[in-house]
Amino acid sequence: MPVLPPRQSETMVLAVICLAVFMADLDSSIVNISLPTIADAFHVDLGVVSWVVMAYLLVVTGLMLAFGRLGDMLGLCRVFTGGLILFTAGSFFCALSGSIGVLIASRVVQGIGGAAILAIAPALLAASLPAERRGRALGIMMTVVSFAIAAGPILGGFLTEYAGWPWIFIINVPV
Repeated sequence: MPVLPPRQSETMVLAVICLAVFMADLDSSIVNISLPTIADAFHVDLGVVSWVVMAYLLVVTGLMLAFGRLGDMLGLCRVFTGGLILFTAGSFFCALSGSIGVLIASRVVQGIGGAAILAIAPALLAASLPAERRGRALGIMMTVVSFAIAAGPILGGFLTEYAGWPWIFIINVPV
């Protein structure tokens, strides 16, 4: 089986990690603007629907340290891949949610995956690149993080207005 040349391989690793980090960070802000629409869809008040955001953020924040340790124990690629699978599955179930409870539970699953992605991404990137290119790659990744957080409300508003709120989650599934 052919192996990519070192530079191409490094670029591919950076692209995959940045895409995963983009999606995980995007989901920290994309939902906010859709909360009134989601509240109307499920006939709940904003206090209840705010848990759609809080569930994700609490789980991501609460589990990042644990996933960092798990990555050390089980391997970075394994934990990162598992995180991608959970994040994508959570996104899929968010989009299909028929009740606010299912949506919040799906956001918890999505948050578990997001925590694994966000905890492991910098270490995986550092382990995959030679020392002389790590700083630049980590800088690119952090730029992607900032862009994702800033793009979330804009993209969320557009998708909610023109496609419907489930699309703020469906966009993660092809990842």
